[in-house]
Amino acid sequence: MKTNQEYKNAALAVLKGNWAPAVVCTIVMMVISVGISLLSSSSALVTDPTSTLALVISMSVLLLSFFFLLPLGFGYYQSFKLLCEEGDNRLTANMFRQAFGIYGRNLAAGLLMILYVFLWTLLFIIPGLIKSFAYAM
Repeated sequence: MKTNQEYKNAALAVLKGNWAPAVVCTIVMMVISVGISLLSSSSALVTDPTSTLALVISMSVLLLSFFFLLPLGFGYYQSFKLLCEEGDNRLTANMFRQAFGIYGRNLAAGLLMILYVFLWTLLFIIPGLIKSFAYAM
């Protein structure tokens, strides 16, 4: 079994010469995530939280995050996996290709993960937290 230092050295070796694409890919992912988060906070600006507008904004953000951010997160992780395994440093392009090239599989995997964490959480909160970390790995 590898130690933390060995994993760190392997990651630094892969990123050597590839820092710029990694930073750009991370910034793109962060900007998209923050943009969607700002949309969700805009529903809080509606003075009457029971209004139809607040409900429409909240549901839109929920659907947008499920149908867009969830696959994009999988694509983000897969692009770095491709960098480690194959040395392909086109991280931003790979992020979108991996996210939406196998869109159905990414959506199904995300839905199953959410369902399983929800079911584990019904047992008690602690098993749900443990499984959410396990599935994240």
